[in-house]
Amino acid sequence: MRTFSLAITLIASALALPAQTATPPAAPHLLLDTVGPDGWRSRLGPTNLGSLLASEQGQGLWQPQVLPLLGYWQQLFGDEAEYEAARARLLGYQGRVQLAVWFDGSAGPLDRQGVLSMALVLDGDGRTDLAALAADLTAVQRQALPGEWGERDLDGTKVALLSQGDSVVTAPFASGSSLLVCAGSAERLAATLTAARALAGPAKVPAPNTPALRLSIDLPTILRMAAAGEDGNDWQELRALGFDSLGVMQMSIATAGPHVLAELAQAFTSDARGMFAALCPAATAVPELRRLTGPRGSWRVGHFDLRALYTSLLPVVASWMGDTTADLQAEMKRETGIDPDADLLAHMTTAVALAIEPITDLEDPDDVSWTLVWQLGDEKAFARGLDTLIASSKPLLSREATETVDGVALHRYGNMFGYDLWLAVGHGHCVIAGGDDAEALLTKALLQCKQGPSATATTAASNAEANEFAPLQRFLPAGVHGLGRAELDAFVALPMELWWLMIGSMSPLPMSEPGEDSDEARGARRELLRSHGLGTVRSATGYAERTWRWRLFW
Repeated sequence: MRTFSLAITLIASALALPAQTATPPAAPHLLLDTVGPDGWRSRLGPTNLGSLLASEQGQGLWQPQVLPLLGYWQQLFGDEAEYEAARARLLGYQGRVQLAVWFDGSAGPLDRQGVLSMALVLDGDGRTDLAALAADLTAVQRQALPGEWGERDLDGTKVALLSQGDSVVTAPFASGSSLLVCAGSAERLAATLTAARALAGPAKVPAPNTPALRLSIDLPTILRMAAAGEDGNDWQELRALGFDSLGVMQMSIATAGPHVLAELAQAFTSDARGMFAALCPAATAVPELRRLTGPRGSWRVGHFDLRALYTSLLPVVASWMGDTTADLQAEMKRETGIDPDADLLAHMTTAVALAIEPITDLEDPDDVSWTLVWQLGDEKAFARGLDTLIASSKPLLSREATETVDGVALHRYGNMFGYDLWLAVGHGHCVIAGGDDAEALLTKALLQCKQGPSATATTAASNAEANEFAPLQRFLPAGVHGLGRAELDAFVALPMELWWLMIGSMSPLPMSEPGEDSDEARGARRELLRSHGLGTVRSATGYAERTWRWRLFW
């Protein structure tokens, strides 16, 4: 039901748009491709998430959110028998649903562009009475959308039409074996219909191994429209950052065995990717730093090209400041004593690992213990540059204490925010740690770095980590170079007041303080996830054939 509610809401938003004269292009700028409620149920039902939602406890989580919507829908129909029939049709529908959006490329910069046209296409599924479904959706439109209803002959078909000024939205009407809803300016309605008919397909149920949802965003076209109304210098800066290399972005929700699989895929049109090159290193394998992670807690091991990010940002920042790149580099060297690129970043590799210790009873977010490890190329040169940089960073960073472990100096730094960090450079790595157990974690990581990959490759912990991703091997993205896991059950078991403290401080809207949250309730949330195999979320990133992919398995 939420799929149709979203679609109708988006179409309703088109009613407030001013009239334009442009014609929608053949390909939508944004295309949401999904399936009906029963299609979602057939895909997610066999997964761990489907098991949770079907359980008694799971129903207690989602029913309070859904029942008010169903109650509102029942009020629209009034008659109990009519409502039950409409509910069965909607929830039993498993056909393909597409929502296409075309933006107005003549309105100037992207932040001032509106929706040009929209089309909703519902293909038949071979069993749902589409005429009855169209009547159900029309009843919702008539109750939910303001405006004046009338009729119009549209390419030989009489269509019910809701008008508000120069903008219109049609009631669902049949076209072949599909239902169509079109919205936008009355002038371009025929063109929108033509584009909608091109999206319609045969009356059949999409294969169960297809994604439940796919969202495609035509970034190249959208960015070109935005650039047309921008100042030339602004677009040059965006090009320097790599935005002109962005291809189509796609997001999807599918399944991978018992897991729900969510993917973000960003295509690139060239190898000159600007700041986005930081996510697309030349490496095509997961760094051996994975051996530093344990069988518990949350971690992420992968590649990040910090130097590529810096070199792409430098000329843009210089432009913002009215300087040349050379002048900005000279100014930074005067202020910090180093050239960040030549004296620091050039001596780092792209291999990095972040580990967060298991979270149990947490009273303060600052107590979370974590370790960040970055593999170095030239350890001595990097250490010289880092020491010089830190020496110029007071009062932001001030060295408070130093310990020596196995010939490596471990430094504790205080900062103006009242949060201590431990840092060390040794055994070919830079290690930073924070939280309650920062010093112990720093020491442990350094000793593991000294031992090298062969010393821990056959440990039980390493085998457990390797086996953790074994069932997912065929679902990993091409060119996989990063893996991660997060203990979701630990986060949901945190006190609600702590969530309010962390999220409330970042929320742009006022948030009411949470109610009582007992230890039993938190334990029940954790156990519910664990009992359905949902306590851990795993992720993988890869880059191949000019496409960066991030996949999440839950």
